[in-house]
Amino acid sequence: MNGVIYFIQEGLGGAIKIGWSRGPANIRLRQLQTGNSVELILLGFVSDCDKSEEVRWRRRFWEFRKRNEWFYPADALLKAIEPYRLGPAKSYWAPPVSILGAA
Repeated sequence: MNGVIYFIQEGLGGAIKIGWSRGPANIRLRQLQTGNSVELILLGFVSDCDKSEEVRWRRRFWEFRKRNEWFYPADALLKAIEPYRLGPAKSYWAPPVSILGAA
């Protein structure tokens, strides 16, 4: 059965969840937000994918794994997500160091 692979980030510069859902990504975002005190941001999604594609994404970025399905926002991961990104909100893509280091 096909669904979507979604990329959801914990706030600005936070960890990114790589997940799969049969339903729309925005519905999954609302479900995850219920149990999370940090605002979650839907960065983007890949339509019409089966579960095995999600596994390939996770394996590809395993070295950046934080915990379970959550990954550090490494440049390589952000660049891979870029073609599937929603909206013009580039600020969501700034790594924590550049946010803290900005003068």
